[in-house]
Amino acid sequence: RENQLRDLLAGTFRRLDRTPQGYRVTTELAGRERTAEAGDPEDAYALALLSLIEADPDSPDEGSGDSALTTAP
Repeated sequence: RENQLRDLLAGTFRRLDRTPQGYRVTTELAGRERTAEAGDPEDAYALALLSLIEADPDSPDEGSGDSALTTAP
């Protein structure tokens, strides 16, 4: 459920935006903004959560800012 996924993102959650393709969740971890996009809010939250689980905030390979995960709507 959407609210449960948002709760799991905790302090990293920044915003949920509507896009022409669906929804975008923005999170921030270790000063790096990340986005996850999907056709519905639940999937966007789930992708954002997976992205944070897989993230290594100390890794230079994480890039300097935006990383996006996208699924087809």
